[in-house]
Amino acid sequence: MERKLSYQIKNSDLPCQVRRILRIRLGLSDHQIRSAKFRPGGICVNQLPARVNTPLREGDVLEVLLEQKGEKPRRLEAVFTPPDILYEDTDLLAVNKPAGVPLHPAHGHYRDTLANQIAGYYEVQGIFTQVRAIGRLDKDTSGAVLFAKNQVAAARLWENGRIQKEYLALAAGHLAKKQGYIEKPIGKKAGSLNEMELSENGKYARTNYKVLEEFRDTSLVSLTLETGRTHQIRIHMASLGHPLAGDPIYGGCRDGEAGEGMQIRRAALHCGRIALQQPFSGEELEIQAPLPEDMQTAIQYLRGR
Repeated sequence: MERKLSYQIKNSDLPCQVRRILRIRLGLSDHQIRSAKFRPGGICVNQLPARVNTPLREGDVLEVLLEQKGEKPRRLEAVFTPPDILYEDTDLLAVNKPAGVPLHPAHGHYRDTLANQIAGYYEVQGIFTQVRAIGRLDKDTSGAVLFAKNQVAAARLWENGRIQKEYLALAAGHLAKKQGYIEKPIGKKAGSLNEMELSENGKYARTNYKVLEEFRDTSLVSLTLETGRTHQIRIHMASLGHPLAGDPIYGGCRDGEAGEGMQIRRAALHCGRIALQQPFSGEELEIQAPLPEDMQTAIQYLRGR
């Protein structure tokens, strides 16, 4: 989908050329400027094509095309299952991902992913585009997933590092400290395709946690990440002796369920909130995804006990 930025030259900007304004005033990187150069009409001054060394005058209007309408880097099959849209603007899309749905196509999953649903969502609008996921959720983790609609928005979100995600989890037992952090390195488990483990040679990982509610033998915990390692929350909580309910890999599963009556058949983990700054306007955004039915049912069951 097409996305343009524009800027009117002020007297205080002079003397200047196009490249300087693109970098200083519009915040584009050299790579992003090069990409714009090779799009038809990618860089214009007063609606006429311009070079990056074109000198500018007061009152000139500089426009840069960040992403061209119809620009489609790769083919992704559209599936017309409407995604649960939490938020959308010119640059961003946030979707509530159900548990059990992969984020992107991979081995064994080529049509049944969230990316396929999003392709279908735009195709019915006559839009052919590729959005870019900012972060990821495991297949069985539910909750908010953020996408950027153009490469500059994606780059700014990755670069500023100010995206905050809050997860909600049901963990086995009661934590000794009701608030704290877990700081243990994580690496790939030898001989396994999917498992990770605590490893002295692994990558630094830190998880902050806070107990929100305690039940007879389970706790509802809020977690935020300072790093984004694969399976980080699941491994860190298991390392404290409090694996996530229903986790079939890291110790929270009992006979296919997380305890009799809870009926949680996956790791009970949900991304409930994303807080960030809009990459162009700087507006503070807070996107929330309600708890899915399986976790709501489990909590009601635990409270009833």
